[in-house]
This record gives sequence, C-alpha cells and structure tokens, in this order.
Amino acid sequence: MDVQTFLANLGTISEAPGGIERVRDLVLDLAVAGRLVTQDASEQPVLRALTQARISRGPFIKTKVPGGRRVPRTPDKSETGFAVPAGWEWARLDDLAEYVNGLAFSQSTWSDEGLPIIRIQNLTNLLAEFNFASGEFPHDHLVSNGDILVSWSATLEAFLWDRGPGVLNQHIFKVIPNEALVDGKFLFHLLRHSIRHLAGSEAAHGLAMKHINRGPFITFPVALPPLAEQTRIVAKVDELMALCDDLEARQRAREVVATRARASALNSLRQAQATDDFAAAWARIRTNWAIMAESPEAISELRQTVRDLAVRGRLVTGRSAGTRQTESSDAPSGAKEMPLEASVGTWNPCRLGNVIELISGQHLKPESYNTNGEGLPYLTGPADFSSDGPIATRWTTERKAVALQGDLLLTVKGAGIGKTNILKFEEAAISRQLMAVRAVGLHRDFLALVLESIREDLRAAQVGIAIPGIGRADVEDIELLLPPESEQERIVATVDELMRTCDDLELALLERSDVTRRLATAATRAEAF
Repeated sequence: MDVQTFLANLGTISEAPGGIERVRDLVLDLAVAGRLVTQDASEQPVLRALTQARISRGPFIKTKVPGGRRVPRTPDKSETGFAVPAGWEWARLDDLAEYVNGLAFSQSTWSDEGLPIIRIQNLTNLLAEFNFASGEFPHDHLVSNGDILVSWSATLEAFLWDRGPGVLNQHIFKVIPNEALVDGKFLFHLLRHSIRHLAGSEAAHGLAMKHINRGPFITFPVALPPLAEQTRIVAKVDELMALCDDLEARQRAREVVATRARASALNSLRQAQATDDFAAAWARIRTNWAIMAESPEAISELRQTVRDLAVRGRLVTGRSAGTRQTESSDAPSGAKEMPLEASVGTWNPCRLGNVIELISGQHLKPESYNTNGEGLPYLTGPADFSSDGPIATRWTTERKAVALQGDLLLTVKGAGIGKTNILKFEEAAISRQLMAVRAVGLHRDFLALVLESIREDLRAAQVGIAIPGIGRADVEDIELLLPPESEQERIVATVDELMRTCDDLELALLERSDVTRRLATAATRAEAF
C-alpha cells in the first residue's frame, strides 16, 4: 500500500477499534522514516552540521548504560532499522538537544504564590491543580509556552507546554533543541515516536511505575533529515493529526447520536402497551441496530431489556382475553402473537424463597479434593465455567453441598456476584462461592430469567470488603410476580426467539468490526509501505 492509498482510506481505517490511535502511530512511523513526504535533492544535507556538533562534544556520549560500555555517537548498523533516504543521517537523541531534569521539590517547599510547579499530573490532566514555589530558579529549569517536556517516569510521553510560565519538577526533562540540527516541532514528533519504542523495550523498567533511565534515552538512535525537510514533515504530520482529531470528534458525535437512538428505541420497547406497539419497537431495533450499537455491550443492554420485560409481565405469548394480536406481515420474528399486559392479572405475588430450593456451597480443604477425576466434579466459582458449561478441574469424594443437573449455579462471593450458569453434569459439589438454585414451583428457564433480571440488585446487596458476598436471605426474600406455568413456558419460548435475534445482531456487529479491524491492521503496518 502506498501513502496515497493509505490517506484515501483513512476514514474507513479509523472506524476500527483503536483505529485512530493506530493511524496516529503510523503517521509518526512514516514521518521519522522519510516516507511521509518526498525528498528534495537540492536541500542542504544534515551531515555537515551533525559532524560539527559531534566534534565539539566528543566521539562518545557521557552517560551510563547497562554493562558500563561507552556509546559512540554514530550508531552502527546493528542499531538502525532501515536505510535512510538521501540527505538523512543516523544520530542519537543526545546529538539533537540538551535534556534537563527537573528540580526535586518537596511538600515543605511548596508555597501559596510564585511559579506553578509543573508535575507529571499537570501534563496528563488539564484539571489537576498546581502547587507553587517562590524564589530564584536556574534558567534551564524554567518553562515557557512552546517548550518540549518529556515525562520519563510513570507516564512515558512527550508534551508541548502551553499553559504559561512555570518551574519544572523532577521526573520530567525540559528539552532544549540544537537548532542548527533540528526543528523543535520535528524533535517533538521524533521524541514521541522514540518514547513509544523505548516504552515497549527493555529500556523501560519498573512494575508499578515504569520509567526510562537517562542513558538508554539519550543514546536512542534516530534518523535525521535535512532541516528543510523537517519543516515539510512537521506540516504534513500536523495536517494528518488534525484530520485524526476531526475523525475522532465525528466518531464521538456519532456515538452520542447512537446512544440516544438506542435509549429511545429500548424505551419504546419498555413502554409498549400493545402487541403492535411492541412489534413496531422491535422492528425499529432490528432495522436500525447497525447505527444504534457500536459495541457488544449494546447487545447486552438489549438482552437485559428483553429479560426485564419478560419477568415484569410485559412480554408474553398466546391469546388472552382483552388483548390484541398483530397481523402485520412484516412484523419481526418473535413479535407475532405477542400481546402485552395480557395476563398480569393472573400473576401471583410471591417470595422467591417459596418457589426455589437453595443449596449453599461448602468449603473443602485441599486434601478433600483431587485432580485425577475421582468422585464428583468440585466447582469453585465462575472460573470453572465456559460458554459451553462447567469445566471440571477438581473432583471430590465428599458429598457435601451437591448440586444436580439443571440447577442454576449462582455466584454469591467474590467477582461475578449474581452471575448464573446451568449445571450440565449429573451431580457436582460446589464451593462457598456458589449456591445452587433449584426450581420447585416454577419453570427452570423462567427462574433463570428472574435471576438474570435481578443481578444488579444482588450485586447492590453484597457486603464485605476483602471478599464481598451475598447471603441466602438476599436471594430468598426477592419479591416477584409469578405467572401460571403455561405462561412461563410461552415467555421462555418468546425470549429464546428474541435472544436468537440478538445473536444475529451481535454476529453482524462482530463481522462488521472484524472486517474493519483487519483492514486497519493491514493498512497500519509500516512495513506495508
């Protein structure tokens, strides 16, 4: 792919998840490799100015690098990743600027007046408050608008400062460019590109807080174009970055519209008072979901809405007195014979504990279970389940807290409280992280809908800090309206049909995202140019 083809497809590429960031990264990749603008043989090569700078500073860089070796100013071929265009030369970041580390301010030196102390949080968060310092400070630690600042700890990034005079805190370099060699704005882009590579290499140290030592930073090899070409590269990069900003703003605007449209469509579904109203609302969703849903999470919201409607008596099937049937030939699948509020009058209020049997899990010590398949599967929590059902990795011969095939296993402790899974083993022992919920006075799949619809209520009831959890009463005391058993079956069948439609919508969304993602991945590989 050539650069012009890439630019022509920029809008499509940017639609992929993370596409705009990949485009920004690729723009920098192309810029620093001499592929973004054409070279002009009449422009003054950079070699003479670079040679003079090296003569004045010596053949080796004065710094510490792993192994204690001395680093020559001229990178060798093992350090360079590509052949530079005509007029370009390989250099190191140390050749291009001075990098002045900030002062070590402590809380005891803060003041209510004076200059703002520029800390890392002031670079990454425009709303972060400043601390201040009074007094006289070295000139090279003072910051003005247009200065390049490099955060080399925690946040690894280069910034252009534009918030007025300040004094620099430690863990930030102030960059003072060698103007005979490098344009300040080109150096900014070059630093951003270099830091991205350093951050993903062995040069970045630390677990909780990454940082780049000065030695690996200033010795990093970079390709340097003639000054005139640097200016043209900066203009092109700025143009493309502005285009990325515009595409990003348009994406955000579309997301706002999609969110509002989705909320309106789902609200119409919830508020439908008759079958034809529900059919129209569902048809609107099916027809326009591509512009309403930008992520699988939106499908999850639709699924949850269907479950909520089902257990509230607003999604029922079959003819009942006082209801109407839709005769529309273009009604969406699952919407025909779907009267609303059809028989809520026959639904009986009850306590969930009256129509279920609840089996609490039991803790087993390590010596009470095995990994060789002897006895019952021992399920300890959500990690033991996949989309296809439970996965047995431990077994036990103790028959404590035994769940039966078809029981709903409810997570009641730790992560995933309120999540349910159907047990497909004939029997299984369960840990305290689970409870088995067995339907004794209602349809098992209708019970599953009830538990899914109250998941957030169960999560809100959790107590504890280290290992939060819910108790038996939190489940048993749930109040609900229970429809007749025949109606429960019709509700389950309708939900199953609507969930299949959700599956189709989700598949279409994922396929559309996958096509865009593959295009973006292929188009944003620098080696493809």
